[in-house]
Amino acid sequence: MVPLRRGPRVVAQPAAACAPVPESLEPGPSAHGGPDRAARVDAAPPWAHPRCGRLGVWLGLLVLAGCGGARVDRPESRVPSLTLQPCQLRAPGSSQSLAADCGALVVRTSADPGEPNTLTLKVAVLAAVSRNAAPDPLYYLAGGPGQAASESFPESAAAFQRIRRQRDIVLIDQRGTGGSGALRCPAEVDDPEGSNVERAQAVAEWARACIAGLDADLDHYTTSDAVRDLEASAEALGYPQVNVYGISYGSRLAQAWARTHPERIRSLVLDGVVPLETALGDDIARDAQTALDLIFDRCASDPDCNGRFGRLAPRFERLMRTLERHPVRVVLDHPVRAEAIALEMDRDRAATVFRFASYAPETVALIPLLIDAAEGRADYRPLAAQYLLLSEALDQSIASGLHYAIVCSEDVPFLSADPTTVAPDAGYLADLVATRLRQVCDVWPAADLPPGLHEPLRGGPPSLLLSGAVDPVTPPRNAKRVATRLTDVLQLVAPGQGHGVVGRGCIPKLVAEFLDAGSGRGIDSRCVDAIEPNAFFLDPIGPAP
Repeated sequence: MVPLRRGPRVVAQPAAACAPVPESLEPGPSAHGGPDRAARVDAAPPWAHPRCGRLGVWLGLLVLAGCGGARVDRPESRVPSLTLQPCQLRAPGSSQSLAADCGALVVRTSADPGEPNTLTLKVAVLAAVSRNAAPDPLYYLAGGPGQAASESFPESAAAFQRIRRQRDIVLIDQRGTGGSGALRCPAEVDDPEGSNVERAQAVAEWARACIAGLDADLDHYTTSDAVRDLEASAEALGYPQVNVYGISYGSRLAQAWARTHPERIRSLVLDGVVPLETALGDDIARDAQTALDLIFDRCASDPDCNGRFGRLAPRFERLMRTLERHPVRVVLDHPVRAEAIALEMDRDRAATVFRFASYAPETVALIPLLIDAAEGRADYRPLAAQYLLLSEALDQSIASGLHYAIVCSEDVPFLSADPTTVAPDAGYLADLVATRLRQVCDVWPAADLPPGLHEPLRGGPPSLLLSGAVDPVTPPRNAKRVATRLTDVLQLVAPGQGHGVVGRGCIPKLVAEFLDAGSGRGIDSRCVDAIEPNAFFLDPIGPAP
C-alpha cells in the first residue's frame, strides 16, 4: 500500500460509499483560552486543569498475528475510492492542533442491505513516518461511550509517537460522536432540588427533551453498529488487517470487533479493560471507593503527606456528612472565564469531583489538598472550581445522546443490583451513578440487540492488556478476567496509576514492541515496576521539594 502523503489521496472503497469532506470536519478555533498560569488553587491552577493532557483519562465511564514488511499496492478492484484531504484535529477547548488527513465515509444506517438511509462518518488518518511502513495500521478507539476518536487522540498523541514511525494511525469518530453526526443534548440536569420523586421527574424531563431534539434513529447507535462501521472503514482504506487500541469503553468495542471479525484483527491493546459480559454500572461505586482507600493509604505511608494532612479517611467522611446535611453556597471566580459565579456545593457534587479526580495521578495529587481546604478551613472554593472544570469538560467532550443510546440498551437492562438498595461496600458514591443511569434509561428507547452481544472474546488475537493499579472504574481484575480466556496475552499493571496508562513510563515503548512483534511473548516488561504516581501537593505550589 502506498504510504499516505499530505494532500488528496484516493484508496479503494465500496461504490457510492464516499462523500466530499464537509467543511465542518475542520474544527474552528477554540472559543476559550487556557487557564491563567498565575491562578490560585481555588480558581483551578493549570496543573489541575483537565485539559492539560489528561482529559482523555477523566472521561472514561462512564479489543491474529500477521506479517510485517513493506507496503504493497493492492488491486483497486478489491475496494472503491475514499478521498482524504489535509485537516487539523483538536481536542475540545484546546487551541493546539494535530495535522492529519480526513475524509467522510458514508455507511448505511442499519445492517439491512436495502436500507436507504445513510450516515456520514468522519475518518482521520495520521500517516506513518517511515516510507517503508508496516501494512497494518493501528486503530484508536475512544472511550465514554460518547467520545470522538479525532477529539480525544490529540491529547494522547505523544504516547503513540513510536508506533507512528512504522504504522498509520486511524481514527474513526464513532457514529453519534464528533464529526460523525454527534448526538448532543442540552447540559444535563445538575442535581435538581426537591424530593427524590421531583428530582427523578426533572431528570426524566431532561431525557425526553434530549430525545426529542435528536434527529436520529436511536435504534442504530449500538456497539454492533459501530463494529460494522469499523469494518466498512477498513475496507474503504484498504487495510486487510489492523491492530486495535481501545481505551475504556473502546476496549469493549475492540473486543467486539475481534470476536465478530477475527480475520481482520492482527492484535489488540486494551487499556482500562471492560469485559464484554460486564454491564457498566454494577461495580462503579465499589471500585471508586477501593481506589480512594488506596489513595488515602498511600498518603498515610508518605511522611510528607501524612505529616501535612493526617488521616484522610475520617476527614473525608466528615466532609461528606457535612455536605449531606448542610450544602454550602460557594461564590468564586469561574476557573476558565474568570467571571463571578455562585454554586451550591453538596454531597453529590463533591462525590463527583472525587470520583473523577481519582482517574489520573495528576489530579489524585490534589485530593488531600481539596479535603484539607474544605474540611479543615471550610474553604469550598477549590472543590467548587474543580466541579465547574469537570462539568464543562464533560459537556464538551461527551456526546450524551450516544452515551445513553449505548448504556441504556447494553448495560442498564442487565444491571444486577436492586435499585432500591445500596450495597454495604458501595462507599461514598453509594447509588449516585446507578440511580442517575436508571432515571434516564427509564424513558430512553432501548435498541434491539443482536444475540451474543455480551459473549466474551475467547482465544482471540495476540493481546496486550493495560491497567492502572488504582483505577477507580476499570481495575486490574477486569483485565485478569479477560486474560483467562485469551491464548496469547500479556497483562501489565502500572503501580500507582489510574484510568488509562498507555502514556505512562516505559509503556509506550512496550506497546510499540508488542505491535512490531505481533505477540507479547518474550517482551521484557520489568520497567513497568519502576513507574511511580505523582507526589501529593502539600500546598497550592506543589509537592515537597
